[in-house]
Amino acid sequence: MKVARDKKIDLIIIGTHGRTGIDRFLFGSTAEKVVRKAPCPVLSVRLPEHRIEE
Repeated sequence: MKVARDKKIDLIIIGTHGRTGIDRFLFGSTAEKVVRKAPCPVLSVRLPEHRIEE
């Protein structure tokens, strides 16, 4: 968050995996930490699922 303050960033955009439940508990959520601590607005974008179609 120091960089955002030092560079006077207006908006942070971050991708999320959309984890919930036990996955989020085990792996944490970087996006969530950014949203909570950022000194500016944060736009989180849920990334599409990566599926291999047969």
